[in-house]
Amino acid sequence: MRPMGELRIRIKLGEHEIELEGSAEAVERQFEPFRQLLIRPASVETPLAQSRTEAQAPSRLPLEKIVRGHGKIYSLSVDAKLEDAILIILLAQQSFRGNRTVSGTEIMSGLRDSGFAVRRVDAILNRFSQQAQIVATGERRRRRYRLSLDGLQHAEQIARALIAQLPSSES
Repeated sequence: MRPMGELRIRIKLGEHEIELEGSAEAVERQFEPFRQLLIRPASVETPLAQSRTEAQAPSRLPLEKIVRGHGKIYSLSVDAKLEDAILIILLAQQSFRGNRTVSGTEIMSGLRDSGFAVRRVDAILNRFSQQAQIVATGERRRRRYRLSLDGLQHAEQIARALIAQLPSSES
């Protein structure tokens, strides 16, 4: 039996796991770096991350040619496969709104506005998550999705291909 004031916690989030035991103050102090690792604000970038981002985006991708926005919702203005549309919607949310964590509702609204008559896309989103194209966080109605680095690169490739298919007067 542990003395009063002693805590023991064990947390597992995906591949990250931590187990701490001790006084409440010691556990809190030990937990803080772990929490910072998992909950790093999207706006805070290390110099290395900034240089990677700059190196990966030498030229701006003209998404406005294939995406339209209405309030919080972004949808495709060109024909595309459902899977491609999901990635482009996530890319548009990130590019235009700075929204790196997109709700399922925003994705579904964008798909419907794009002309897709789908009831659910969670199976596709789960597959993308397993393929490391997207990162899913939260549960149920609080579930949010963001592009991983691989997913971002794949979405940009799809966008370039869709832009290239436009008639020359639009591209």
